[in-house]
Amino acid sequence: MTIILFLLIFTHPFLLYAQSNNVAKIGNVTISDEEFKYRYELSPMALPKEFINEDSLKYVFLYSLIAEKLWAMEAIDKGFNTSERFEFYFNPIKKAIIRDKLFELEIKDKVTVSAEDINNGIKNYFKIPKVEVLSFFDSAKAFHSYERLVKLGSIDSLVKTDTSLKANASTFDIEFTTFKDEAIENMIFNLAPKQFTKPIENDNAWFIFQIDSIKTNLPSDSQEKSLKDVEELIRNRRIKNLYNKYYAEVFNGYSIRADEKLFTTLANTVFNILKSDTEREPSQSDSSKIYLTESDYDRIKQTLGKEILNSRFFTTKFGEVTLNDFLSDLTMLTISFPDLSRNSVNKVLSNKLKTVMQQESFYQLGVKKGLENSANVLSQLIPWKDNLLAQIIKNTFNSKVTVSEDEMQKYYASIINDSSAITNYKYLMISSGDLETIERIFNMLAVDQDLENIENYYKNSASVSIITTDELSNPIIDKIKSQFYSSDLRKNNWYGPIRLSNTYGLVKILDVQEVNDTTKNNFAAIKDRIRSRLYFKKLDGLLESETVKLANKFGVTVYKSELNDLQLSNIEMFVVRYLGFGGRIAALPVTTPFYKWYYMWKSDQKINP
Repeated sequence: MTIILFLLIFTHPFLLYAQSNNVAKIGNVTISDEEFKYRYELSPMALPKEFINEDSLKYVFLYSLIAEKLWAMEAIDKGFNTSERFEFYFNPIKKAIIRDKLFELEIKDKVTVSAEDINNGIKNYFKIPKVEVLSFFDSAKAFHSYERLVKLGSIDSLVKTDTSLKANASTFDIEFTTFKDEAIENMIFNLAPKQFTKPIENDNAWFIFQIDSIKTNLPSDSQEKSLKDVEELIRNRRIKNLYNKYYAEVFNGYSIRADEKLFTTLANTVFNILKSDTEREPSQSDSSKIYLTESDYDRIKQTLGKEILNSRFFTTKFGEVTLNDFLSDLTMLTISFPDLSRNSVNKVLSNKLKTVMQQESFYQLGVKKGLENSANVLSQLIPWKDNLLAQIIKNTFNSKVTVSEDEMQKYYASIINDSSAITNYKYLMISSGDLETIERIFNMLAVDQDLENIENYYKNSASVSIITTDELSNPIIDKIKSQFYSSDLRKNNWYGPIRLSNTYGLVKILDVQEVNDTTKNNFAAIKDRIRSRLYFKKLDGLLESETVKLANKFGVTVYKSELNDLQLSNIEMFVVRYLGFGGRIAALPVTTPFYKWYYMWKSDQKINP
């Protein structure tokens, strides 16, 4: 049973590879063993049953990665890298990486945690003080109450003698790094039971803390793990504090306003397009949320026109942002509407506008600091650029494949007596546009394969769509077969993640059945299935033959001994990367299996050396 784990990273791994061996060369581009290991181990792949050992998986992934780079090189040759479509979808990725680099330089790298910090922190880590607190907005009242507290000895006694203070009093437990201010927290943790502080000013208010009792916190982890946790807690608090300070410096005394007329025009356009589209993807049809898809963006841009798209939408401290820029930035966010109403569309777009305004400011500041040309940033962008270019140029072949009525009739005649030619799949699909939700689903699958538990957990969730279907003609099955290059999907196996517009989907095959003779003998009943099957078969064949041509054009060398020596993890992972200044993306673009071209190419080489 295929289980795919979902892990998280909060900072990017290295992408500037050290001197190493190469596993392949494509034209003048090489794939190092370090790059291959990184890409392989962070790319989930569900593969046909014939690929059951690690060595086969290595070669399948390498050939798929080579194909991606070949198509990217061809796209550059044909000028797709300067096309409007490429820039529209690539720019938000570039901006995110630049923002993340700015966060690293201005905040993350400036935070240090010493051995002394950890030693002091571990003492507090194992304690949970229960504190009584008096809060005041008036310093005079705070100090007056403190003088009385010194005489009475406890906050409880003080409140009993002055009932007006009851509303100011509260009791709660505090854990290590509960407080934003380290000095205040250390002062409290250093108190013994019944001791109290002088009035402390914090966030325009005054507080008096008294220790009621102290519990012992005994984590089940090892001492080494506790030390690492303490270091991480200290670091995260300091990062957050430095971030708040930096944020205030960037936006202090500055406000950003969007053009209201352009916003209204955009919101109305989005609403009208969504309202006119009555047929959404199956992954979204049972969900209460409505997602913006790639085709929606195309229609929005076409409706608005270039003049409106190129109009200034808002201006940050560092430069102008057009309406087209804003739309482009939205592709990196999860855009979903709880219902199809003008108010819902306006509210969601308004909230996203605030996010984009902040992120655009940090991006433009990063450009101002020269990060756009940083070697580290450029290196991180390579896989995203290659993957997107490959997708764009390969998509141009979709319209070059047609399936005629005669072809469908001939295929139909060939399967009448073939019991394996047409199968019907019953499956369950879980999909969501929210990466954190997908994370939780993956984690549940890693420990519990019981579909009923997962369905019950998410059945009332607005962010998750769960559908079970055994429709004879189903585009999801065709998409899985095409993406994972498998003609035979196996019962009880999970497949995914598959990309469905702005959502991710996980599919479990519940049952595989032969289409009964009555249905098979009815051409009209299986016509759509035949058309879909022939279309993908012809498209795959066309792309394979074109990839062979590209291999001949650019040249491909595979260094098998270096690849065979490479030790890799067999755990399939889908990894989310959390970015500085907000946002998240997959750690790497998903490289889908596409390998049969290589065997065709090698066969041609033997015939025509």
